[in-house]
Amino acid sequence: MTIANPAERELITAVIIEDEANAVALLTENLKAYCPHVKILGSADDFERGIELIDTVKPMLIFMDIRLGHGIESFDILRNIKSYDYKLIFVTAYREYAQKAFDFAALHYLSKPINPLLLIEAVDRFVYPTRDENSPETFQILEDAIKNKATRIKLVGRDGFDIVELETIYYCQSDGAYVRFFLNDGREILVCSSLGRYEVILSEYGFLRVHNRYVVNLRHVTRYSYTDGGQVELVGKIKIPVSRPHREKLFNGLNLITT
Repeated sequence: MTIANPAERELITAVIIEDEANAVALLTENLKAYCPHVKILGSADDFERGIELIDTVKPMLIFMDIRLGHGIESFDILRNIKSYDYKLIFVTAYREYAQKAFDFAALHYLSKPINPLLLIEAVDRFVYPTRDENSPETFQILEDAIKNKATRIKLVGRDGFDIVELETIYYCQSDGAYVRFFLNDGREILVCSSLGRYEVILSEYGFLRVHNRYVVNLRHVTRYSYTDGGQVELVGKIKIPVSRPHREKLFNGLNLITT
């Protein structure tokens, strides 16, 4: 592993908001070893100290655990700090629990224990940003998804991103290395990802895979037909094929939606 000479890179000031002392010590050690151009200005382990630290030193980069002690969430701190231009790297121990939520918001995160290669990659994304990850809308999508109350999803394309209401999505279609989203206003949004990924992300919100190439929003299904091997009809008379392996799940899903 090649570690960049800190003299050759711009210094990045940072703080750590984390309630576990061992986690703070380990992250600090990893940053010193693998990202020596990151200077830790301090750490805080609760709501008041977190706000005070960030407002005082105004770091360029914040490493923050999703959940602190006493029921405090990182979003509570972010809503109360003074507004300024910063970047955020979330850290969490809840890998499976967090994955779907972060996918909803199209955000990256680090899971504990931290992998040094992924830490370097996360810091490099700060140095060479590819998209805005710090908008209030993005954080709200993440918070809602963590609480299983998502109503919107962030879809990232090649030239930007769209914030989309889940109820406006008719269906998703696999298109090679991409997924194409079809919306009720006639728009199509192309995302570089796999259909299987969105099958998992959207599964708890009334979406179901009905074919190797299609995931549909069950709330827009108006009819099922046995013709041509089986197909569903969506609002607007859009017809989507249904493959035999997915038929039973479709019927069960429609029963849940209509009862």
